[in-house]
Amino acid sequence: MATLARSFGVAVPSLYKHVSSLAWIQNEIAKQGLQDLGNVLKDAATGRAQRDALSHMAKAYRHFAKAYPGRYAAIHDAHIPQDHELQQLSDRTLRPIYDMLATYGRTGEEATYDVRLLRAALHGFVTLETTGAFGIPLDIEQSFDYLIDAMDASFRSYRFSGRY
Repeated sequence: MATLARSFGVAVPSLYKHVSSLAWIQNEIAKQGLQDLGNVLKDAATGRAQRDALSHMAKAYRHFAKAYPGRYAAIHDAHIPQDHELQQLSDRTLRPIYDMLATYGRTGEEATYDVRLLRAALHGFVTLETTGAFGIPLDIEQSFDYLIDAMDASFRSYRFSGRY
């Protein structure tokens, strides 16, 4: 809070006249991030289906995470289940992903597992990329396309058996 107050040229007590806590600020950033990411994903998928929609959404997700690292991090640090507005924004952000998965015929519990798979893959890729952890000298764009192809193949052929 001291750093934030300094950046506005005010004392910390003055800052508390406008914000209740650092957690409140972080949640507000997460809300903005979820709203922005939801719009990006929706725009990327509009008018597209299956691999085309998946590819555009994955690239938009990756671009958002790299272009807005603070908002992206705030989304993942937020306590979404405890905040009704955050939960609604999270649901809205996931809606385009569920809609894209429906173009593969994937719905219900199967689609929820797919959403988790997709989010884990994209978040993992972005995290490894932005931290410089891809040390093997292979083209990162080709690696990302490979990831999209693998998810597309999974969504086209793998069927949830309920055994988990």
